[in-house]
Amino acid sequence: IVCSECGKNLGNKRSLKSHMLIHSGEKPYSCPVCRKSFRTSSARSFHTRTVHKKVKSDDSHRKI
Repeated sequence: IVCSECGKNLGNKRSLKSHMLIHSGEKPYSCPVCRKSFRTSSARSFHTRTVHKKVKSDDSHRKI
């Protein structure tokens, strides 16, 4: 699968969908503590674990 914006080859539709967020600028995953936005849930999880070490949130996995 090839990105129509930049020509990058991607392995599958899921990878393409994730990759397209780079071009759109969309960051659909928000930190439940500070509301900083991220392109991927894994980036948000890493941020939450490292920046907000003492804060726990039951909805940290939810897309906002």
